[in-house]
Amino acid sequence: MATSTLLKNLRLLILTIAAIGLVACASATPVTPAPLEAERQLELTNSLSGSWKLMTVTDKSGAADAVDPVSISYTFQNDGTGQYDQIVPYGAGSGINPFVWVLEGRNLVLNPEKGDQMTYRVDEWSEIQMSWFNYSRTERFLLVRLSAGSATP
Repeated sequence: MATSTLLKNLRLLILTIAAIGLVACASATPVTPAPLEAERQLELTNSLSGSWKLMTVTDKSGAADAVDPVSISYTFQNDGTGQYDQIVPYGAGSGINPFVWVLEGRNLVLNPEKGDQMTYRVDEWSEIQMSWFNYSRTERFLLVRLSAGSATP
């Protein structure tokens, strides 16, 4: 009888884990085309060039959280390369990760040829700040410029 109860509990645990996995997968938003006319595409490319700091992350409920004390920044070069910097106080989880980037309309794709591809939709941009939509986590990022790069001719 104890074995039967143990099996029932184990089955319930497995079903719970499977359900949590399905819910976690369901939170991603499918990547959709975000077309942009050629002139605006060049404007966005030039705006991306340089370094940007992630300031807030807003979840799908509308709750915005400051990215603090962690420091996260993205640097974009005109040649389609860049790096992601994450600095965590006391060192745990800190790191610098290079990436390759492309724009597909307003969709900013990091590492398009690798298994760790990330896609963000650039919803708004100016010389001092940007707003991105993170498809994989259904979140909005607010970034501010740290430094400017050079414009694409």
